Amino acid sequence: INEEYGDKVIENIIKRDLRPTIPTIPSPYSKLSGLMSRCWAKDPDQRPSFKAIVREVLEINGSLNNNAITPVLDRKRGRIVSKTVAVARSSLASSLGPNLTVMSVSLEPTLPNKCLVLIAVRGLNDGSLPDTVWAGCEDGQIYVWNMITKKYITNFKAHDRVLSLAVVGKNVWSGGYSSDPCISLWNIKDYTLFHTLKVPQPVNSMLVIEEQKRHIIWTGDEQGNILVWRNSMSPTLKYKIFHKFRTRDHHSVSAFCRVPLQKSVQVWVATHCGTIIVYDCKTFTSTAFKAQTQVHSLIYLEKKVWSFSACDVFVWDPEQPGRSTALEALQNVKIFCVTSVQLPDTGEKHLWCGSLDNRIYVYDAKTLRLQVLQGHSDYVICLLGDRSRRTVWSCSRDRTVRTWIF
Repeated sequence: INEEYGDKVIENIIKRDLRPTIPTIPSPYSKLSGLMSRCWAKDPDQRPSFKAIVREVLEINGSLNNNAITPVLDRKRGRIVSKTVAVARSSLASSLGPNLTVMSVSLEPTLPNKCLVLIAVRGLNDGSLPDTVWAGCEDGQIYVWNMITKKYITNFKAHDRVLSLAVVGKNVWSGGYSSDPCISLWNIKDYTLFHTLKVPQPVNSMLVIEEQKRHIIWTGDEQGNILVWRNSMSPTLKYKIFHKFRTRDHHSVSAFCRVPLQKSVQVWVATHCGTIIVYDCKTFTSTAFKAQTQVHSLIYLEKKVWSFSACDVFVWDPEQPGRSTALEALQNVKIFCVTSVQLPDTGEKHLWCGSLDNRIYVYDAKTLRLQVLQGHSDYVICLLGDRSRRTVWSCSRDRTVRTWIF
């Protein structure tokens, strides 16, 4: 409800039984009128739950991008009217079973430039700071949304172009193009810059590992520099570089992945030339092997490492680096970004893959059963999974941010 008229509208709803004018909706969506009437029932027990609403809307919608109806306020007339909002659903909703029906909503604002990276930032335990989602954009701005309400909070200038974001304790690190290359450290409470770390080149990938109350941060740049940072445990929490590496032929670092083994922890590093380098975190010895052309993502899932390029997907055995299996089921999908989500109730693990054909492909990690989602009008650039709220966030070249609720 609009803040300007909020109190008056609430009073009219409670005391004068104000209700929106329910439009007559033509077939095949005429059932939406009845659903809206039940949502505005005076007796709360007669109103459907949100889960029931989502299920019924998805049953009514028989194709992609149909319209659902939601009540909004007409400022000029001072009354509640109806307005259509786009709702996208899966074209194969039953293929992953009854546990995964998906509804998508586009968030405000539409970004002036495309988003390049998304991260989730957890709030404070006392509730004084909410969980948020940060989006780093091509114009150097960082946009922030409340993860629960999905409402926009603020935006601020970070770099000339934001390339990477990472959560380090109660701070957010950002890397990107600037006149003086650096990593910027941001306070999550008031979104202010409180420190910078100089780097040789703009950082386009980061990985954070927590180790005995310390944070180990791996950063990679476009010239193949890999820096490993560690805080000094002092009250000032100054970060220092304690290891430096460089990729063969100085190829750009595209992705990091932490791989826990029984006796050690590995860090897998992918480069844009298709090479994967595996580092042992105890000895910092490394093994390198050729994977694919232009690997852009690495994910550790089901005790395997999955590597993604725009042309193919390979699954690797971390105990025997260099041995892989190509996944034929994903060969024809031009994947641009990927995230993994584990369902909290069933434990099923799914891969969400954003593609160059504007769609999101969801795969069961064990069976590779497929579900196709459509809502963006241009290719999907980045994805962020939030399993506790059964939500995935997506950003596209169409400059929109969408949430997919499953």
